[in-house]
Amino acid sequence: MRKRFLVLGSILMLLGSFLLINRLQVKNFTVFNQVSPKRVEEVKSSLNRVEELSFTALLCNEIRVPFDDATNTFFVPLNMADAGWEKMEFVSGQPEYQILFQEDVTDEEKQEVIASSKKIELVVFDRQSWAEYYVTFTGLPVIDLSTNEGFYASEEITGTATFLDTDFTLYGIEQSAYNGHIRGNTSRMFPKKGYKLNLTYINEYGEEDNNKLSVFGMRKDDDWILHALYNDDTKIRDRLSMEVWNRMGAKAVSDDSYYGPKMTYVEVFADNQYCGLYGLMEPVDGKQLNLAEEDYSYKRKNPGSVRYKYEKFSEPDNIYGEIEGFEIKDGIMEEDAWMPMANLSAVLTHDEWKEKLAKSQILNEDSVIRMWIFIQMITGHDHTAKNMYYVAKYDDDLKYNYQFYFAPWDMDLTWGNVSVGEVNPYYTAFEMDTLDNRVYWSMADMLIDENYHQAKDRARELYNQLRKTVLTDQVVDEIIQSLDHELRDSGAFARDKMRWPEGIHAKDASVLRKYAKERLNYLDLAINDFDYFEE
Repeated sequence: MRKRFLVLGSILMLLGSFLLINRLQVKNFTVFNQVSPKRVEEVKSSLNRVEELSFTALLCNEIRVPFDDATNTFFVPLNMADAGWEKMEFVSGQPEYQILFQEDVTDEEKQEVIASSKKIELVVFDRQSWAEYYVTFTGLPVIDLSTNEGFYASEEITGTATFLDTDFTLYGIEQSAYNGHIRGNTSRMFPKKGYKLNLTYINEYGEEDNNKLSVFGMRKDDDWILHALYNDDTKIRDRLSMEVWNRMGAKAVSDDSYYGPKMTYVEVFADNQYCGLYGLMEPVDGKQLNLAEEDYSYKRKNPGSVRYKYEKFSEPDNIYGEIEGFEIKDGIMEEDAWMPMANLSAVLTHDEWKEKLAKSQILNEDSVIRMWIFIQMITGHDHTAKNMYYVAKYDDDLKYNYQFYFAPWDMDLTWGNVSVGEVNPYYTAFEMDTLDNRVYWSMADMLIDENYHQAKDRARELYNQLRKTVLTDQVVDEIIQSLDHELRDSGAFARDKMRWPEGIHAKDASVLRKYAKERLNYLDLAINDFDYFEE
């Protein structure tokens, strides 16, 4: 009996020790150095108050975090999906300065602290003076850029890029030299610029080389695009469209290629300035498309003359020229680089195009039909004249040795957003009456209107399948709500609005949600009865 009591007692003591240790671990999981309201008051009363010091380096777990000198605020990305606080130890990165926190914010709900963009007071001081700084937590990854030229001073920039994911406190950061430039056509006129970054390093021969990194769970690459998301009031349309395309077309026609872009939300800092909310994108390039040496991709760059009706292409004077608003994005630049596009044009403009198309198989019909359904769903009027990749893949068994596939790009003018055609801060406006518009794309229209190879039936069957599975009203609405949650509950949407008050920022995503539901419900009628569609 006594032995039993001893064993039971040992078990209870062991359990008690475990619970005590666990409580201590939870209590000490987060470390805010020198949290002492009393010590803070002593510093404030004994030293001179100044608006700012030359303090820009706060370390979290020995890693320097981004700083915005306009608001004296340091930013720390955290995992907002996890309610538990990460282990963080903050120290000054400049030995001449000491830091003090007045409160331990980890006593509060982590997700509420992040969503509210709460500023935690940080007292920074030396032997003579003190200044008030702040720490704010974000739920998004962060890119911190240093530039040699000034972020807003030049079309081209060089410097160092630091990538801090929301798990950086555990796994550290990625860092690389880079060169970059402002990107976009119309978008480069916006106050908030988009950028193309090429990551670099100095190789063993002392030469600059491409530095391929995987950041934020995306592919390993040296080329990255920072999309400014300026002219979309929800900041959702691009990613919503990508999510829809991912479910219905990006990999559907070929398992070894991804016909479209991928994007994740980030916040960007440059030269100790907060630059706002951005979309970090993988480009649509040879890697994404899995192009072989003989393959080509052509990008529709501007409208040209073939928006609604095919006309024969005029080949450029040289291989670097444009053909009807296209440019060569990938492929060997040699004399016959335009030949696949010229053959496509010759087939589609021939009086007997049906026979020519059947014999040549120059079009992947599944890719055309999927793209047609996609641009109808998103009301992608901008994709019929530009913002689309024509991907020519080599096949020695085909008459013209190539077959074309299609990939979308630049999806801000979607879901009711249209170009207003005049100079204003946004260049876009939302128009609800686009709900019942048919989007005309000459290539697909030829197949569907003529019911080539039962294109109408195939489009109808595929559309209905998608609507019953991966693109139901509920699924699309959940995508919108999830993206809206990511932007707003990370605090990033509100910070972007504060940084760019002249831009457009929706109160919520309710208008987009309504539009998406009604657009898809309209297509339920129109695609199942093309006569209704064409009224």
